[in-house]
Amino acid sequence: MGTEVGRDRPEFLNLVFLARDYLDVVRRNPPPPDPGSDSPASLAFDPYIGRQLQTATPIRIVPPPPFQETCAAIDRFLDGLYEVGLLSVTDQLSIWQVCYHTTFLGRSINRCLRPLGMFVNG
Repeated sequence: MGTEVGRDRPEFLNLVFLARDYLDVVRRNPPPPDPGSDSPASLAFDPYIGRQLQTATPIRIVPPPPFQETCAAIDRFLDGLYEVGLLSVTDQLSIWQVCYHTTFLGRSINRCLRPLGMFVNG
């Protein structure tokens, strides 16, 4: 599967749905525990690696977001991929713009595309 949605749109949308299913499985299970301080995994993700690197600027430590916030961000990303898959059937820029502004205002893309006569699953 390439990144070109137009070549195999049904397969692209199937992969988006599959990713949603996997995300739901991950959400239903408890978050993984943090590795112990003596674990090799904690060394691999050491946020203070800047102490050992030769850099001209200091590295800013960014703590990872909470687990549920990470899942919500991935969910929004998958929403965007789904919208791209739906919009790939048209080359009219005005439809893309209307749908962008509709989803930007918090409305569903399905409500945006139905009046235009486009078939939408879900």
